[in-house]
Amino acid sequence: MKLVIPASQRSILHTAIDCIDSRYAESTVLFITNKAERTLTIVSGQMPRLAQCTLFLDGQSPHIQDTQFALDTGFCKRLLDFVPQQTRDIELGIVMKRNEARSVTVIDESTVNNDTLGLSCGNCLEINKKHTNYLTSNSCRPFISVTKKQIQEILAKVSQLMPFDFIEINRDQQTIKVQTGNSVVHIPVAEHIEIPPLHMILTPSEKELLETLCNDPSEENIEIAQQGIELTFQTKQRIITCELSDKRTFGNINSLNFRQILSSVINFRELQRTVKKWQKAHKDIKRSDTVLIHFHAHDVLIYAITEKNEHASLIKVYGNTNFIDELASNLFHFSARKLTKIQSAKLIDSAKTRVDVLVDNSDVLKLAIFRSIEDKEPSDSLFLEKAEQHLPKVLKLQRILQAGQQRVELDDSQKQYEFDFLFD
Repeated sequence: MKLVIPASQRSILHTAIDCIDSRYAESTVLFITNKAERTLTIVSGQMPRLAQCTLFLDGQSPHIQDTQFALDTGFCKRLLDFVPQQTRDIELGIVMKRNEARSVTVIDESTVNNDTLGLSCGNCLEINKKHTNYLTSNSCRPFISVTKKQIQEILAKVSQLMPFDFIEINRDQQTIKVQTGNSVVHIPVAEHIEIPPLHMILTPSEKELLETLCNDPSEENIEIAQQGIELTFQTKQRIITCELSDKRTFGNINSLNFRQILSSVINFRELQRTVKKWQKAHKDIKRSDTVLIHFHAHDVLIYAITEKNEHASLIKVYGNTNFIDELASNLFHFSARKLTKIQSAKLIDSAKTRVDVLVDNSDVLKLAIFRSIEDKEPSDSLFLEKAEQHLPKVLKLQRILQAGQQRVELDDSQKQYEFDFLFD
């Protein structure tokens, strides 16, 4: 069976690929073909983000059969890379046996050399029941339709206060509020701007998602459903769900009680530079948007994973890291995109920047970045999540890097050290 995804559907496929989370060994992507409608539905991701995208197949797709199968995330994340030319269709060859899909092949045009094409193949895997359950849930969500114009007017207002941590849109109170750090700004709402009949709290990631959906010229409305901790956006061909469990209400912002876990003075400029370099050189890191950070007494290790390599770098600590309150580990992961957006120019000395790890009563963690070492309030912050499962690997890499640093540090005390480790 041959499936031809038209070039005009690449943006829909891109949404599905963006939601792929390959950090988990059991992670797969679900594919469903519909003979009657001539469509290919793709379900990808794991909470906190899932996506269901429906692609209309080209007329060159003969003998479509009704079937469903799962593929490895690594193979799926490369589907657009296999055919890098934006104006070309993507052809999938499905090997069928007894009405079941066994494997998928795609011509790899990225390896064109002397008129020779590559061929990549992915074996079909067991379907993730969470993906089929997600399909069922999407068919009965209480969606509310909101015009694209309404959303664009609100996003334009909010964009004036970038960067931010959260925005709150409250129809009942006719307000839009923006939270940055521990401060909240109220945005005046003009009478001609109609706030959607919802009470939503969004992060910058969800703002970017809404902007992407609004940029689709074929869409006039976006449907939104909020159910407990789940927020779902729906258009004609895309459904995307985000998890809201780590959001906090604006009404209690002044009573938030963060306590200090540790404090360190690091070369923040070098931290940003290294992450930006990884993002530029490795698409996997840019797509996963995840970097790990581990605090040690005399240095900080940052760590990221791609399909073939591990990337680790030591960042210098000036003095010693002050551990104030013990956790099971001091290993966390954060958004690489959010880190690179912090304006280091407003720091008094970005080569010697104070950073604190803070936690509140609900175990919400964040990395507070201070304009100066003496400041009492942070100028920016990043939300952190615990990453204890990676601790054995990170400790091993940290020992290797520290050993290398000790041998060279006598000659250059300011040098940063970075190594790439091939997987065994």
